[in-house]
Amino acid sequence: MNVSSGKQVVVVGGGVGGLCTAGLLKKNGFRVKLLEKNHECGGRLSSESIDGYRFDTGPSLLLFPRTYTEMFTSLGVVGIELEEIQPAAYRLFYGGDGHAVDTLDLLVDEEQMVEQFEAREKGAGQQYRGFLKMARGALDLGMPNFIERDLSKVSAKSLVELLPQATKVNPLELLGPLDLVLRRFFKSRKLRQMFTFQSLYVGLTPQTSPGVFSLLAATELTDGVYYPIGGFKTIRDGIENVVREMGVEVSTSTEAEGIVVDGGRVLGVRTATGLVEADIVVCNRDLADSYALVEGDPRAVAYAEAKHKKLGTRAYSSG
Repeated sequence: MNVSSGKQVVVVGGGVGGLCTAGLLKKNGFRVKLLEKNHECGGRLSSESIDGYRFDTGPSLLLFPRTYTEMFTSLGVVGIELEEIQPAAYRLFYGGDGHAVDTLDLLVDEEQMVEQFEAREKGAGQQYRGFLKMARGALDLGMPNFIERDLSKVSAKSLVELLPQATKVNPLELLGPLDLVLRRFFKSRKLRQMFTFQSLYVGLTPQTSPGVFSLLAATELTDGVYYPIGGFKTIRDGIENVVREMGVEVSTSTEAEGIVVDGGRVLGVRTATGLVEADIVVCNRDLADSYALVEGDPRAVAYAEAKHKKLGTRAYSSG
């Protein structure tokens, strides 16, 4: 029996994650409605045009290009061109407070990076090679085993299978504070900042994020940094157009005011105009905000409130 047969899914949030989720569910036979509170989809990924100039209002660079191209292929999205930024992925500016502005470039070429680092700090060139090896190890371990894996389904067997790969990296470098790990390689604060500010992408600081997040710098140096020709809006438009063509019902200017649960089962999503019934609800809002939407069933509400309260004590950024 097809588990998707006749089931109605409501996806809350029309950001890229919500759009892709809606498309994949529709592709797998579910009936899908997507609710977006703003007048257009895209979430943080959108662009504005002012006086003939386009401004990306969210991300300004694209990492993990393979993940995007695989999703485009899966949904049948065509026409989106990703171009690698060369020879420098980006330039970092240091200065202010009356000090002269200094710059460093994130260069894709390893030898050029070695030369740049050695010119700043004696021995830093070879130390860069050591850091790159460590960061690539974190990337090879982290991507398939943590970022791409559903951690709710981790078993003792999967952890045992992970051991041979885990022995290739120093656990202290993965679990220790990222800034502290970088101090092993570079004395210069500016050199360390080149590989620690990426933790801000996921709402952490270099002092609080674990060393495993060096994989973010590793993917920039290994896979490259990309930009979609025409701006990030092209990604939003490409995915949304395909999702609509697939038959997903997209409702903009429709805010989810509550996720209604009764007897341990979700009933749907409450909006200003009534209940949008659903067998399954997928909420693509920030996690803390998602828990705050749960209403109805006392046990479900108590669980959600506890989760929301716990998250409220954490220091994090929604990006």
